[in-house]
This record gives sequence, structure tokens and C-alpha cells, in this order.
Amino acid sequence: MENYDSDQQYQPGDDGPVTRPHFAGKIIASIFQLLVFPLYGLIPLVLTIAAKISFKCNERESYEKTIKGAKTALTVGWILMVIESVVVVGGIFYLFYAMVTSGF
Repeated sequence: MENYDSDQQYQPGDDGPVTRPHFAGKIIASIFQLLVFPLYGLIPLVLTIAAKISFKCNERESYEKTIKGAKTALTVGWILMVIESVVVVGGIFYLFYAMVTSGF
């Protein structure tokens, strides 16, 4: 009988043990995005929780589909947050520049 680590879970019909994923990082990133820009964090948070539930229920196809969607939504959220931050900071700098050059 083989000995598996506690971080691995054997699923019948698979090629062997499956490493248990860590959802904490994705949940924390989603919550951060949710607090900073609510729209960007809600979708990845829901998808990460759905992936965690699918993994616990041994629904591998559903898990892989939802975790891929969660990773994509997190990436898109980070990109949109960076773009929006650059636009806002650029707008503030332009406002101050316009005030200084106009003699305000």
C-alpha cells in the first residue's frame, strides 16, 4: 500500500494523487480587489469559492473550469485596476499642472 502526503488526495480513475490546491491566496486577492474596486473582485471571489466547493465534491472538470475562470478574472481585474489607477493618477497630475501653469 502506497503512502500519500496529507496535502494530496487520491481520486479514483485519475493517474494518481492530486495536489490539494491552496485557495487562500486567490480569496485574499479577490477580497482586496473587492474592497478597492468592488466590481473587479466580486466575480473572482464567487468563482474561487465555487472552485473550492467543486474540489471538495471531487468534481474535477467543474473545478478546473471554475478555477481557470477565477484566475482569468483575477488577472483581468489586476490589469483594469492598474489602468484605472494610471488614468486617475495621470488626471490628478494634469490637474495640478494646469493649476500651476494657469497661475491659480
